[in-house]
Amino acid sequence: MSFLDRLKLRLATNLFDAVHGVRYLTTGSARHEGHFEDGEWRNWSDSYRVRPAQYSRPGTIEDAARIVAQSGKLRVVGGGHSFNESPLCEDTLLSLDRLNRIIEIDPASRRVRVEAGIRLRDLNAALWKQGLGLPVLGSTDTQSIGGLIATDLHGTGRDFGFLSERVRSLKVIAADGETKSVSAGDPLFHAAFGAIGVCGPVVEAEIEAVPSFHLAKTTEMVDRIATENEIETVLTRNEHISFYYVAGDTDSETVRMHAWNRTTDPVTEDWEEKKTLSELTDFGISAFAPAIAELLAAIDEDSLVSNLLAPDHRLVMPGSVGFGRRLFYRHDEIEYGVPFDQWRACVSEVMEMLNRRDYFSVVEVRFTPNKSQALLGPGAGRRTAYIELAAPLSQPVEEVYRQAEAIFFAHGGQPHLGKKTSVTGKDMARIFGPRFDQFRAVKQRQDPHGKFRNAFTARVFEQGL
Repeated sequence: MSFLDRLKLRLATNLFDAVHGVRYLTTGSARHEGHFEDGEWRNWSDSYRVRPAQYSRPGTIEDAARIVAQSGKLRVVGGGHSFNESPLCEDTLLSLDRLNRIIEIDPASRRVRVEAGIRLRDLNAALWKQGLGLPVLGSTDTQSIGGLIATDLHGTGRDFGFLSERVRSLKVIAADGETKSVSAGDPLFHAAFGAIGVCGPVVEAEIEAVPSFHLAKTTEMVDRIATENEIETVLTRNEHISFYYVAGDTDSETVRMHAWNRTTDPVTEDWEEKKTLSELTDFGISAFAPAIAELLAAIDEDSLVSNLLAPDHRLVMPGSVGFGRRLFYRHDEIEYGVPFDQWRACVSEVMEMLNRRDYFSVVEVRFTPNKSQALLGPGAGRRTAYIELAAPLSQPVEEVYRQAEAIFFAHGGQPHLGKKTSVTGKDMARIFGPRFDQFRAVKQRQDPHGKFRNAFTARVFEQGL
């Protein structure tokens, strides 16, 4: 890439971040979702776009089934918080935006039935009013339930790890328009999680919630080596843990550790303002001043500079909003789940590669038990550590992500198909073995003629087989 192209990339990214930062300050929302305007659909970061011949927003499941049956090629979109071209289709793009209703909440059984287009933020708010919540969530609440199912949402947790753990039944539309209700034990139920829509649009889900709770989030800079050595103790003591490593022009001595634990403490006074300030600070550093993040990673966690620029803090919030954030710098993500016993070696190699290239990226590490209900997914079938690169789009990502992916493969990594990946069907067969064969059998029954197929899904599920 030429100097001029790099300059254009940096300016475009800085403008994107400035606009979204100002919008967040003035409205409380950064609009980090996919959107359809002037005949074109774009994902949240404006990195992927398509002009479909038909953009459909059905208001009922029956209408959705009819559109599916009548379409030639079709892909389904929810919140558009995607990092690859999997949603794109030049024929029919089926939006779930109007299929966003809560059908039923039963406080006694803690069961809720929802249409799959509902945004997680809206579901969380409705559950909170009924004294209910979800025990584990991802890093954003702008996604639709359908999108979270399509990528087998994981968070980070000692006891809970996946949305799929809480799902009791699904409604899925096959290529011929037939709508099927399925539950655990049915192959379609397990194939739908992580399928990125190739087994048909998920249009309804029944989810079992838990009693609502307050969540204490603690953030601190910790010594990298000591924390890695004591990882089992750290995970045992905390319900949810996430590490932020910083790569670039630095030798990382410290990492930023986030811990979330349920508490009976009252919410922190002015927690909303403090949460906003924290998000703005993280956003500003990652988007506009990465050298500060690199400095903090390179110095002692108890130094005066570290305590001044990144002080430890604890914030108690409602559980409905405690996991997610609303402000993101424009970036790309690649994420693989590796076997738990491989995570430290894998992170070390990734960090060495990034530092050798003087390439700035946040490297997030999270953990889950073996509880996914998916056939495919980054955490399916084993205790897992997730290693994610979140690199600002002010710099090229393709070559660096290819090198990272080679490291993930070497450590038994399983890809997150909602994010960057170059995997082929041959890779997927090697990675997942018989699980991939089971998945392909379900996919063939649901879509025998490739209605839900596009270039991305063809590569991931077919190429090289």
